[in-house]
Amino acid sequence: MQILVSVILIVVFGGVVWSMLAGTAEYVIRSSRGAVRFRGKFPVGRQAEVIEFFRREFADQGRITVSAVRLPQRGLRFVVRGRISEGDRQRIRNFLRTT
Repeated sequence: MQILVSVILIVVFGGVVWSMLAGTAEYVIRSSRGAVRFRGKFPVGRQAEVIEFFRREFADQGRITVSAVRLPQRGLRFVVRGRISEGDRQRIRNFLRTT
């Protein structure tokens, strides 16, 4: 019983520490089979360009999630998740840095 309680406390403590260190995303872009959704502070004027990019380049892909996390140096770090190649991940990061 004590082992179970210890494991639960470690998991909870680890989750709290991770959430404090990981930071929250400024915005999240989700693309799935041509549908693109935005959550957070993404500029409305640039959404059409991003939608067109994801529909043109990744329409036949499964779910792709891009999280933009603010760094302390006032920059954004893009975290791309999904079943795509590392080259495609870099293309998405490059595109979002230039828009």
